Amino acid sequence: MQIGRRKSLFIICCIGITGNLITINIKSFAMLCIGRLFYGYAAGLFSSTIPKFMEETVPSHLFETVIASYLACQNLGNLIGTLESFFVPKDDDIEGLMNTNNWLIFYVYFPVSVLLLIMFLLLTIVRYESIKFLIVNNRLDEANKAVQQMYKYATNDKIADVYIAKIRSVSGAGSSGLTLKDALFNPQYRTATWVSIGYIIFHELTGVNVINMYSHNIFESMSGSGGLTVT
Repeated sequence: MQIGRRKSLFIICCIGITGNLITINIKSFAMLCIGRLFYGYAAGLFSSTIPKFMEETVPSHLFETVIASYLACQNLGNLIGTLESFFVPKDDDIEGLMNTNNWLIFYVYFPVSVLLLIMFLLLTIVRYESIKFLIVNNRLDEANKAVQQMYKYATNDKIADVYIAKIRSVSGAGSSGLTLKDALFNPQYRTATWVSIGYIIFHELTGVNVINMYSHNIFESMSGSGGLTVT
């Protein structure tokens, strides 16, 4: 993203919040689909932007640890999504489903709160673009400050410049220059792009998403008394 990773995250947060606010006052199935489309698009952009931001900023000796933490947080989110089923009525309880507003917590209030928190952290803690992005775009003064914030021993401009020279030597040429239009419609790339999009769509119809949808029934079937069996 040529506008920078940090600015991109701001925009993605706004897209996600837009989707959630559309969902908060559902008038039709179409409105629900539009809201989820916005939020799903934001989730996809997060999945590609955050690892790239980490790869371009985190020191190499810490990168594996940070990626492991990132994946652990993803799985924790999936677990939380599964446990949320205990706070909403069962699928066959039509009256209960019509009278509850608990779904607003999971689909609107909680996600919006998290996105606003991310925006706050970007303003107060993550004050610079990713280091490699700044270097590739010759924004060296900002890169120097970002290195001093991220690297423990880069305590002044001179030492930070040494780190920048080392990072530049192993960073390669940077972006390939491939645009979204080329990825979608250029004969050289479009097949791979559309196959990947199709794969992602079908992936969302399986796995953890199905478990989340039927988690209440799954947990109930684990115990003859209707409770959760812990093994």
